[in-house]
Amino acid sequence: MTKRQAARQLIIIGGGASGIILLTKICGVDLDLEITLIDPSEALGLGRAYSTPQPHHLLNVLAEKMSVDKNDKLDFFRFVQPRENYVPRFLFGEYLREKLAKIPAARYRHIREKASVLERKSGHWTVKTERGTCFSADFVVIATGYEKLAPAHVLKSANNSVLANVIQPYDFERLANIDPSDTVLIVGTGLTSVDVFLELKSRGARDIHFLSRRGLVPLPHATSAAPSLTSHFRLPLLAGYSPLQILQVFRLILRQDPSLLSAITLDLRHQASRIWSCWSRDERRKFIRHLKPYWEITRHRIPRTVDEQLAKSRERGESKFHSGRILSTNKENDGLVVKFQPRRSPQVQEISCRWIVMAVDAPIDQKLELSGARNSLQLSPLGLGYENHGAPGLWLLGPPAKGGMWETTAIPEICSQADDILENLKRLVLQEGAIDLNPFCVHAEEGGESYQTHLSVATRYARSFAGISLKLFVHAVFPFWFENDASEYVRNAGPKVSRRRLKHFSVSKIRK
Repeated sequence: MTKRQAARQLIIIGGGASGIILLTKICGVDLDLEITLIDPSEALGLGRAYSTPQPHHLLNVLAEKMSVDKNDKLDFFRFVQPRENYVPRFLFGEYLREKLAKIPAARYRHIREKASVLERKSGHWTVKTERGTCFSADFVVIATGYEKLAPAHVLKSANNSVLANVIQPYDFERLANIDPSDTVLIVGTGLTSVDVFLELKSRGARDIHFLSRRGLVPLPHATSAAPSLTSHFRLPLLAGYSPLQILQVFRLILRQDPSLLSAITLDLRHQASRIWSCWSRDERRKFIRHLKPYWEITRHRIPRTVDEQLAKSRERGESKFHSGRILSTNKENDGLVVKFQPRRSPQVQEISCRWIVMAVDAPIDQKLELSGARNSLQLSPLGLGYENHGAPGLWLLGPPAKGGMWETTAIPEICSQADDILENLKRLVLQEGAIDLNPFCVHAEEGGESYQTHLSVATRYARSFAGISLKLFVHAVFPFWFENDASEYVRNAGPKVSRRRLKHFSVSKIRK
């Protein structure tokens, strides 16, 4: 039987927080891997979130929960030695950079180019950069982040001159040009808008407007730890529940005890990936359209000190919040006029401002062209990164995994996903030091199974298909028999096969 040495080439696409967290974890163990990290940035480990230098841009997670070392939960806490519960975000960037600096230079190579094509061919992955350089690997991790520019199409303007007064949220050079007396409109009311608000207030801004479809602002963290769920209020396993049914569960519990909001949100967060994987595409679309804003403000909270600044600014009339849909944006003298349809009101209103800051969600980077693995790796049709349906030797980490897992962007989730990827790599690299090239075994091993396991499962499916074929024949002759058996089987068989493949390559770790 022919043998070859186990695959040892790993490519990590993306050098932001996700990619560097994974790199530090892999380099912390003894694995015979040659690692190539492809990212055009010179400064690794920062990404969009941790590249901000401003001290008023805070983490929205306690320092004691931000360690990337699962064996040392207070690693980051000791690094920052915080005087406050929530520390500036740039400190976490420095923490990751320090971790990176401790990795020997010979342990990995950094290619300062942008990956453009990912191809699966002859059992290997090939990554091609925008400059045309090609790299071959046995394993690939896609750990890219978000696009740099927030979309301006929401302004509904056909006049490109409008863009001269439109600023991206982290363009600090242009934000510095805003005079304290200028009227500023922040489009969006999520976490990014809070960052913009803090930046403007640090520069003395006195006339700030917020506008989003619902006008929802992130809730503040609770003053104390969330109460534990008692047995009476414990959430059931909600995988298989529709978005509406989960909303009904939420409402039922909160009607009995509103103080449990933080606790049930935390419990639901631990089930989120499993729930998301069970929803149909239509259910996911409905959640994004109707419930996502409410989940986001409950799940991703802000420090109470920041919430107090928002409240005080509101009381003084320096900040005004609007909910509605933008109808048009037009140039007027040196400023802009934004017309919008207020929520639940027929009367069109307008805001005259000098500047607009785009604080809407930046889209996840989906510019990687896929080739040769389209049945197992696909772009998310909802714009949520990618969906991995069992592509062998490939994993998604951080924002690119959102399409298949939903909760993937907070550091605790990213660390959990990275730990799972590391365990999979250990298994694949170290299993017997070699991979069988017997044609009877190659396909099974790509799915993480032995030949015997694959034979057993495939035979079981064959028997099921034979049984349903017989029922279909009987149904064809006697239409009143087995009316729904075939459609139910087809509906359930696909997800079962996908889940069987995904269990070997999934990076989600669901806490029950």
